[in-house]
Amino acid sequence: MEVLIYLLIGMSSFFFVLVPVSGGIILNPLLSLIIEPHVAISLTVFFFTINSSIKATIFRRDIVWKYVFLMLPLSAATAVIGTFVIGVVPEVMLYVMMLLMTLFFALKKITPSLFKKKQSGHKQRAGFMLTSTMSGFMQGTGLGGGGSLRKVYFLSENLTLQQMHGTTSTLSVVLGTVSTIIRLQTDQVTLEVLTPILYLIPIMIISTIFGKKVLLKLSERTSDIIIKFTLVLTIAFLSLKLL
Repeated sequence: MEVLIYLLIGMSSFFFVLVPVSGGIILNPLLSLIIEPHVAISLTVFFFTINSSIKATIFRRDIVWKYVFLMLPLSAATAVIGTFVIGVVPEVMLYVMMLLMTLFFALKKITPSLFKKKQSGHKQRAGFMLTSTMSGFMQGTGLGGGGSLRKVYFLSENLTLQQMHGTTSTLSVVLGTVSTIIRLQTDQVTLEVLTPILYLIPIMIISTIFGKKVLLKLSERTSDIIIKFTLVLTIAFLSLKLL
């Protein structure tokens, strides 16, 4: 059973490079069928912390540092809050807010003609602040969707798939590390449970490198299709969480 759990987690590294949907939304339900939900959440958070550090290294030349420096302070603060208050805020409220934001960013990306008129600085800052707050909080709770919301936002800002991977992974390393440390200190999970994830590092490295090689060979049209498919798939997954 343990082998199945860790192989499921490890092999997902390749899939999430090509189709950058929220891993937590997919992995948490699958792992919850095998192990206790809170442990499943902690495993997922730790996995994406390690996986993001690998991905940030591999996509290091594509990182848009402007977004990292601007988003990190607020996202880190709300990630801490999310880690402590998980279970207090109704999940349905969080997913409704995320779904609405995702729909907006998806609409902005898929139908840019509706947004030809440049947004005011105030509106741009509001969208940026809301994304930083919600993505950090959701990553702290470990429910899934935090990284996905950042990805959708970055894609709506016309970052490439490579830039999106590098930038969101860099943020996820910090947020995931903070969340994991808090979970260990508050006994939400033990080090013994998380340690086997480290054995998957070779699989994660190979899967991510292979995923990047495939990604770089994609045509612009194929990349555009993947981006739109990712947006639609993210909306579908969030909608299913509300059923």
